[in-house]
Amino acid sequence: VLASVQDYVYGFDRDGRVVFANRRLLELWGCLATDVLGRTMRELDYPAEVEQRLREGIEHVLATGTVHESVTFYTSPQGTAGYYANV
Repeated sequence: VLASVQDYVYGFDRDGRVVFANRRLLELWGCLATDVLGRTMRELDYPAEVEQRLREGIEHVLATGTVHESVTFYTSPQGTAGYYANV
């Protein structure tokens, strides 16, 4: 079900490594799942502050067991820019 969602959906492990990215997100990134699975946001060329916010969100979820929400600005490798919500 998550693979076909039209929003950008991805999941990370405790170390901030991508464990899932849906088709829509892979299209935005212009790559295959094999290109991103197991990699961190920095390894995917995201700015350090984006990776830091992601790590803070993961730590929040692990420490509190509650949802962490934030908004991230992005520019895809193809030049598409916008915002997406991190939940």
